[in-house]
Amino acid sequence: MTKGLLTPMMGIAMLFTASGCKGGDDGSMGTGGMASGGDSHCQELCDVSGTLSCPADDASTCVSDCEQQVAAFPSCSSEFQAVSDCFYQQPAANWECAADTGESTVKDGFCDSQKTALENCAVASLSGN
Repeated sequence: MTKGLLTPMMGIAMLFTASGCKGGDDGSMGTGGMASGGDSHCQELCDVSGTLSCPADDASTCVSDCEQQVAAFPSCSSEFQAVSDCFYQQPAANWECAADTGESTVKDGFCDSQKTALENCAVASLSGN
């Protein structure tokens, strides 16, 4: 995971990387999340990026980058929660290295409404709304 949460508009959802972490019997990352105790799943999601070996992912800073991005937009905590929970529940087959950024992310068609809500919230937050 790289520092660019808001790149490519910004790829805000690419903040959450994943694959290869311990998940459910169905191949999912698991359940739970920020709603059930404030867990952004940063460690679990970053564990996945290591198995994808995407060129822009940096395992050494993934968790801290993730946590910093979550903290940077406190007004979007429920949107981060929704994205995190959705990504966390995706099986590894629903993940890929994004062609435009080289970061690991959930493929298009999965968690789209959550990603859009987070992008909209971040844009509003950056514009002062």
